Amino acid sequence: ASHSAAEGLALGAAYAHSYARGRTAALSILVHNVPEGLATATVVLGRGRSPAFAAACAFAAASPQPVAAVLAASFAGLFAGLSNLFVGFAAAMMLWISLSELLPDALNAAAKPDGPGQDTVTLLAAAAALVVSFALV
Repeated sequence: ASHSAAEGLALGAAYAHSYARGRTAALSILVHNVPEGLATATVVLGRGRSPAFAAACAFAAASPQPVAAVLAASFAGLFAGLSNLFVGFAAAMMLWISLSELLPDALNAAAKPDGPGQDTVTLLAAAAALVVSFALV
């Protein structure tokens, strides 16, 4: 949930800065949220729960995002001169998540012999997460 809130902060700060920056942030987070929601639902389904419950869990995991976005946009509007600081903070949070959560998980998965090409795909996914994080900075 904290990760979804950080994405909301990024969206709110980006839209408060400019429509173009907000649209770019929204697109990048949307591209990220689709596989994330599918991954959440897959885990829930793997534990024997219903598809409706899996979908509810995927939506619940992303629920802090719009709340944080509205708060960030409102707060940034009050302090318009600090919008670059808010965007930078949100980008730093996404970078921190990439380096502290995604990259270690990807490297652990790459170390396991799960099949041909598994390590390559995992490392490419980790690299893509880092590229997106640096693009937000």
